Amino acid sequence: MPMSLVPMKLILDEATKPATALEAFNVNNMEQLQAICAAAAETNSPVIIQVSRNAAQVCPTRRLLAAMVSYMAEKKYPQIPMSLHLDHGPDLETIAECVKLGFTSVMIDGLA
Repeated sequence: MPMSLVPMKLILDEATKPATALEAFNVNNMEQLQAICAAAAETNSPVIIQVSRNAAQVCPTRRLLAAMVSYMAEKKYPQIPMSLHLDHGPDLETIAECVKLGFTSVMIDGLA
């Protein structure tokens, strides 16, 4: 059964297990995403895929990254729990759009 992106809490719960590390990586392109997902699959580890503040400020970029991560989670690596996180969101508008795009975790800096 294909797995879609999972809520961040499910991945963070893994970090409470003894001798467990949790990885979070900012991605900007497909090549980075492929390498991160392949490593997560090889180690059978959950992974947090992050979109940085700068990448998130470019609307087509955040849409493309969300689509690529969703594809990887659902089609290519359904056995690996993945969360898509907006890292240092700049404003509520960006946060709202990222949630609509399927991000399973968001953070806002709240800076003016």
